[in-house]
Amino acid sequence: MGYAHYLTMARHKEFDETEALEAAMHTFWSKGYEGTSLHDLESSTGLTRTSIYNAFGNKRQLFNQAITHYHRTVLADLMETLDKAHTIQEGVKKFLNGIVDLHFREDTPGGCLVVLSV
Repeated sequence: MGYAHYLTMARHKEFDETEALEAAMHTFWSKGYEGTSLHDLESSTGLTRTSIYNAFGNKRQLFNQAITHYHRTVLADLMETLDKAHTIQEGVKKFLNGIVDLHFREDTPGGCLVVLSV
């Protein structure tokens, strides 16, 4: 194969995009948007700046994707408790207990990602 062939081959990603997004989400969650530097994101995701830009775009775009990921994972689990409840009271109680549990877990920062990032 010639050199030109190697230049045109698509490079496959050597990392799990979901894991990187999860790491970025936790970084934004603990430091807020303004408090998170690209160096912080490189450290937490294990990616280079170039890989971050290629996979997610700029910091704002990565933050938006992290918020979407937060809604699809963290908040979706909480909302599911409301859907599965037999009564409104049961649903609200389980929802609020879920929020308390979430904020006291060791693997999540206290507070809401969206609120902490404002």
